Amino acid sequence: MTFEEFKILHQKFTSDLNGNVKWNDPEYNKYIDEIHENIEFHEWTLKEKFRKNKFDTESICCLQMADKIFDSLDKKRNIKYGDVVSFP
Repeated sequence: MTFEEFKILHQKFTSDLNGNVKWNDPEYNKYIDEIHENIEFHEWTLKEKFRKNKFDTESICCLQMADKIFDSLDKKRNIKYGDVVSFP
């Protein structure tokens, strides 16, 4: 899959207009597989998520840690300490 094809699927499956239709779409599995199998596509999706939510990642060591921190933010965008997944 090319990056352009991936971006089209990303738009399709992250759009609020799509609703639950994505779960029944055979292309959805292809999209998810690409996220898991292609690090560049995965990192691009994270960067897009942070950009759309105006989340600054410059002071965070890596995109994966930024994602854990982002997922841990409360409604006031403060870190909910103790809520971040720990690594073995």
